[in-house]
Amino acid sequence: MKLQDKHLSTLLIALAVLVAAALVILDLPLDQGRSSLSYQGESIGSYYPASPSQGFALLLAEPEGSERYRLKPIIRLAQEADLPVLTLNLEEVDLAFAMEALSNTAGVEEEDILLAAYGRASQTLLEEAAYLEGGEAGAGLALFAPLTSPEAFEPGEITLPTLILGTTSDDVAPPEQLAQLYNSLSGDEILATGFGIKADQQDISLRIVSGVFHAHNTYSREITTAFSQWLWDTYAIQIPEVSPGSTVRPLLWAGLYLFWGLAMVFLYRQLSHSALEVSYSLLSVKGAPSGRYITRKSLYWQLALPLAAVIFGVLWLLPLELPLLSIAFLSWLAANAGLSCYLYRSGKMPGVSTLARPPLAPLGGKRVGLSLLLTAVTFLWGVVLARSGFMGWDASLPHWIAFAIALPICGLASGLFTYESLVMEEFKISLPVRIGLQLVQFLPLAAAGAFCVPINYWSGVLICVIGLATLWAVLLLCRVVQYLSGSLVTSGLCGGLLLAAFFTLAAV
Repeated sequence: MKLQDKHLSTLLIALAVLVAAALVILDLPLDQGRSSLSYQGESIGSYYPASPSQGFALLLAEPEGSERYRLKPIIRLAQEADLPVLTLNLEEVDLAFAMEALSNTAGVEEEDILLAAYGRASQTLLEEAAYLEGGEAGAGLALFAPLTSPEAFEPGEITLPTLILGTTSDDVAPPEQLAQLYNSLSGDEILATGFGIKADQQDISLRIVSGVFHAHNTYSREITTAFSQWLWDTYAIQIPEVSPGSTVRPLLWAGLYLFWGLAMVFLYRQLSHSALEVSYSLLSVKGAPSGRYITRKSLYWQLALPLAAVIFGVLWLLPLELPLLSIAFLSWLAANAGLSCYLYRSGKMPGVSTLARPPLAPLGGKRVGLSLLLTAVTFLWGVVLARSGFMGWDASLPHWIAFAIALPICGLASGLFTYESLVMEEFKISLPVRIGLQLVQFLPLAAAGAFCVPINYWSGVLICVIGLATLWAVLLLCRVVQYLSGSLVTSGLCGGLLLAAFFTLAAV
């Protein structure tokens, strides 16, 4: 790798850290206004105070897992409209008790409380609202990408003004399911076909727009516009800005460009003997490694899997409140670093005998600094991805099928296009052996793509496979660009830009 490439890599890593940190810091003003609400000695949830100048308050039912972070755009919308907000888990708190607590705290009547939910929490909210006074509890219901059982409800069971809001690109709550829920509540009979679906019947409103919920602290403008318009038409509640967090969106995509650009550099070299290996082991072998060294090293890396599982369990049990995705990234880094350091210190570095140990690159301040930057960007982007709702964790059957398809795609890509595979190819090591040895290094990538992406429906499996196939094609393109340009970083950034463009288009 050229010297200027090393400097450019360090600069890009630093920029990615700054962007990720900025995205996390931008959460702080909203979190600083939050307080824990207790009523009659019982903890209710998180309260965001505001002056109820328009006479309404908002109660948000939180889903479990990373999906709850997708409520932040709704909280921002409500605060811009001067609506006090209470977020809570309806599995733990009774709805009537929570409404009483919010009414006394915010100074509004219970019939002026808007009820809202996202995803899996919608089923519980609908059941609770239908139970309270024949469906006349609160001022209205807003359901964002609701995951419900439509057959559980009948027309007239919910008499409150209700908004069912979803998107044409959402696999979590597809338009067909939203239309079924609308038909069950309203008694209407519509089919969810085409774009821009809008239906109203007996105070039940259905809006399916072209947008995406999967964005850090902001929704697509079509989503916020539909929600704001419903508030105005139904309650004359005016929201000054219909796209909260719009300044965050450019930062997010700029950060993703940097992140994917760096990721392609790391994946293409597989953190091998070059300077980029410091993110794993702080060790770097001088000179060209032998095929035996590369082969044994790839084999020994598989020992890092159980070690990573142990570290993951320890970090998960500690009261750190870290996203599972960040814990997984840190565990993988720590396991590989610990294993590499142990093997070297004990004289058991794979493929290297005690008498013929190659010299190590000096462990200077620059290498330590680069390692810390790489660890920081990994951790911060894990936090960003988990808190934004981009990535959660779901081990349902479609995800296992996606993983079974994704793993060989990643293995074939690693066996053909990474640096270590090229070294093994020069030493006439067969392709099946190369794929088998390299496969374990792509396990985190395949697992992230298959289990962390929301693909609750079968079409998501195809999306996951297309994304990984795109990665495979980009790796091949990176190899071609490197031959033409002679620069690894240039090829990695080209691949990163293409990947970021692909995922951006897929998101919007």
